[in-house]
Formats: sequence, C-alpha cells, structure tokens
Amino acid sequence: MKQAQLTLIVFMLMNFVIGMSAMVFGGILDQVALSLNVSVALTGLLATTFSIGAAIGVPIILIVFAKANRKRLMLILLALSLLSNIATILAPNFALLLVARTLMGITINGYGVMAISTVSSLAEKDRQGRSLAFLIMGNALAMLVGVPLARALSGILDWRGIFWILNALTLMAFSYFYFILPNPKEEAEKMSILDQFRYLSSIKVWSILIFTLVMFSGFAALNTFVTPFLLDRFPSLHPIMSLVLVGLGLASFIGNNIGGHLSDRIGYSKSMLVGAFLQALNILFVIIFRNFTLFNILFVVFWIMSAWLTGLQLNLGIMQETHHDARFIISLTGTSIQLGSAIGSSIAALIVANFGIKNIIFFTLGTTLTMLVIQAFAQRIS
Repeated sequence: MKQAQLTLIVFMLMNFVIGMSAMVFGGILDQVALSLNVSVALTGLLATTFSIGAAIGVPIILIVFAKANRKRLMLILLALSLLSNIATILAPNFALLLVARTLMGITINGYGVMAISTVSSLAEKDRQGRSLAFLIMGNALAMLVGVPLARALSGILDWRGIFWILNALTLMAFSYFYFILPNPKEEAEKMSILDQFRYLSSIKVWSILIFTLVMFSGFAALNTFVTPFLLDRFPSLHPIMSLVLVGLGLASFIGNNIGGHLSDRIGYSKSMLVGAFLQALNILFVIIFRNFTLFNILFVVFWIMSAWLTGLQLNLGIMQETHHDARFIISLTGTSIQLGSAIGSSIAALIVANFGIKNIIFFTLGTTLTMLVIQAFAQRIS
C-alpha cells in the first residue's frame, strides 16, 4: 500500500472518531443517563455542549493560531482532544462532564478543520473531491456502523469503555501523523488572520456559508425526527424500522461517494446546484406520494443520499475559494453546519408541538427551494 493511501485511511479513521464522539451518546443516551443518575433530557446536554464548543470555540482557536504550523497545530489539537476525552471518562460529576464535552467539541473539531485542509492540499487537483469524500466516509461509517455497534456492545462495555476505544484510535493516529505526515510547505504558513478576513468580501464564500446554514436547517429538521415522521404516517413500519435506518445509513455512505466523483467531474458549484435540485425534488415527491409507504421510504432514502452528495461540496468549495490556507474561513463552514442544525431541530420541535410532525416536511421543502435560489445566483456570478 502506498504511503499516501495509508495516510488517507488514517485521516478517515480519525474522522470516524470525530463522528463517534459527536453521535455515540445519541445511541446509548438511556444507559448513560442511568449510569450518571440523571434524566435522559439532562443527558442530552452532552451532545449540545459538544456542538456549542464546535460552533463557537473552533473559529476562535483558529483566529488565535492563524499562522501556526499546520502539522504542529493539528497534533496539538489531537493531543488536547485525547486529554479532554480522558477527562470525559474520569469526570467525577455531571457538571465537569459537560465542561469536558465542551472542550472535546472545540479540540477534536478544530483538528477536523486542519485535517480537511491537509487532505485537500495533499491530494491532486483532479482528485480533491474523491479524497475529501474518503475522509468524510469516516463520519458515514460512524453513523452506519459505529453507533449501532456501540449500542450492541453497551451490554458488555459501559459508555466509558467505548470512549477508551476511541482514545486508542486517537493515540494511534497521533503517532502516525507525528512520525509519518510531512510538514506543509513553508509558504502555506504565512497567511495572517487579516489576510483570511479578506475572503469575507467574496460573494462566493458568503453564498457557500449561507447555503450551508439553510441546508442544514432543513436537513436537521427532518433527519432528527425521521423515525417518528415515518412511523406517524405508516405505523406498519414498526417491525422493519431498523432495516429502514440501515437504508438511511447506506444512503449517506453512497451519496458521499457519488459526491466526490461528481465534484471532480463538474466542480463543486455545479454539484451543489445538482444536489439542491435533487433534495428539493425528493422532498416534493415525499409530499406528492405521502399515502404510499414504499415511495415515502425510497424518496426519504434518496433525499438523504442527495444531502450527503451536497454536503461534501460545501467544505470543498470553501477550500478551493480560499486555496486551503484560510483555516478560520474553513472553520465557518462547520459553524454554519452546527448553527443550522440547532436552528432546524428547534424549529422542527416547535412545528411538532403546534402543527403535528407530518408538517415538518414543508419546512424542509422551503429550505431546499431556498438552496436552489442561492446556488442559481452563485452560478450566475461565477
């Protein structure tokens, strides 16, 4: 195996760790609540604080260390994420556990930004999309395999045991990067924070960030409630709901892979337009065929696939517009994702409480149509 391929695999495995760090509590929330002797609702804050740390802390870290050596900063953030993960395991009370989770959100997602820019800079220009897709595949594997496996293992290992496994993977990745990963070229290290701020005058950069915020608002609204949404319409799905969820996981995996090939062929901007169109079309079909079980499942699966196809383009677009070096601007994509997800899930909760769960779909339809307008405008100015 070539060293470049092995390096990409290690980056992908660390992205799996990032995905597991963010999502694992969702799969074992009831058991974590029992072990900590707190309510399930309160335990949900473990995911919330992680997201808040990622949304707010990462851009600040990257502003402060704007001119730091890329490899050195990545290793420092990886080491700090390992320490914050250990603090999560050893926290003596719930308050300190929340603090550790916030620090974990900052450090491991800060590493994630550095990993994205590093993988993109190491890849050949005509393979950047596929390289980034392989990196993001780690996140899809966490959703498809990692979280269900963690649930299955929870009878043998408690949640702390699962985090020790994630720590072992992190330590392996740290060792590999320390000894094997080459240092970036010196000229890539000279961009000051003021130089990075100049990218904020770019309409293309703003269109990507706004597109990201809108897309993840609509995605989180429906994806958060997708299981009860389908069961509310079709109670007969109860016995096979686990298979439906596997199908949704496979859709994310396949969509991400297709997105990598598509961006390498037609570019990130056209791929975003295609992705927005496919999302809008599938959501529209869910509404039109709302009384047909099989069609609803298929179009929700295709919607998930098209969303993951599109999501890849957002990071790729920001990197190409900033030439991979504006770490702070790249981190704003993650901030838009986190804020969009928080906004979308909150709006969905209000819709469920006041209008019924079946009406979430109309909010998601509105966001997909808004994405089409945004990207059609971006195409005109490109």
